[in-house]
Amino acid sequence: MLVATDARRCAVAQATPKSSNFCGGCHDIVLKDKVHLERTFAEYNESIFSDHGTSAFITCSGCHMPSREGLAAIDTGTDDSVARRTVHSHLWPGVDVAMTPWSDAEKYEAAVTCALDQSVSFKEPLSGQGESGGPLYVIEIQAGHKMPSGASQDRRLWVEMIAYDADDNVVCTSGAVPDGVAVTGFQEPGAHCGWTGADAPGVEQRFPLYRDKIFDEDGNETHMFWRAAPSDEFESGVLAVALPAATQVRADGSVEPHTENIEFSGLPDSAVRATVRLKMRPMDHDVLEELVDAALLDESIHDEVRTFTIASGSVEFKREGIWEAVPTPERSTDCYAAFFCAFDAEAPNCD
Repeated sequence: MLVATDARRCAVAQATPKSSNFCGGCHDIVLKDKVHLERTFAEYNESIFSDHGTSAFITCSGCHMPSREGLAAIDTGTDDSVARRTVHSHLWPGVDVAMTPWSDAEKYEAAVTCALDQSVSFKEPLSGQGESGGPLYVIEIQAGHKMPSGASQDRRLWVEMIAYDADDNVVCTSGAVPDGVAVTGFQEPGAHCGWTGADAPGVEQRFPLYRDKIFDEDGNETHMFWRAAPSDEFESGVLAVALPAATQVRADGSVEPHTENIEFSGLPDSAVRATVRLKMRPMDHDVLEELVDAALLDESIHDEVRTFTIASGSVEFKREGIWEAVPTPERSTDCYAAFFCAFDAEAPNCD
């Protein structure tokens, strides 16, 4: 047993390049008909973070198992013989959260919020505007894989914009999806703030939306992974739109992040202020609806759908001649508290 335990411990050692293979055993799923359904491990291997020869190298556990100095066991003797060492959080948060009663669900959501807040941010400087005269939103992807990732056919990552006039009345919206409403297929009930990418081939929404679509053998979209299959129209069985991870390092060894430029071009002249938010749902209402209709889930499950607003993916613009980004109150997640103090009040720095 000692050999097996040691081998398992080495398999997830943060500094060991091959340790991420341990994660890839579950987080890279290819169905029997060759549909590459989940690709997190493949995405990581395509990123700069998997390259052990660069300063950007980090393993899966390096991100998802943050560490601190502490005791791995409690000494019940009298000689204080238990040594302090590096101990790790075992929460492994990503984006999924419990939708039914679960132990420590709120504490776990705090860790998920922390993980999301570190996944994207704004590229500096924020000031400036796009070619059409609209505000330019530039996000920087810092995750070690694409966003969204994992069960991306269930996930929804999108940009919400709300524009206001001088009296703080809403004059147009884009992606302002209310709670309880599915993101896919959503149409603004009022005036729409134009987005320059809305007419691009393959774009299904009038606002930036990142997700996977999977199809059955007849080429029809399905939400159930066991029905995913190649078809004449969709040879891979998947249509993916995601934010890629970084693939390059600069001459000084720092990461050259992947960035995505999003420009809103249809704001009326009356718009003088706009808020932009990056939002994410682990699973959306349209995915659950089929299970509710089949009586596999109670309809009340819709009340448990979470919508995260990623703190580092929020900005406010004001128009004074041109659109300029302005400072907004910061909402930072205390990640140390989320990962450690919530579960161990006696941990260092948890006063």
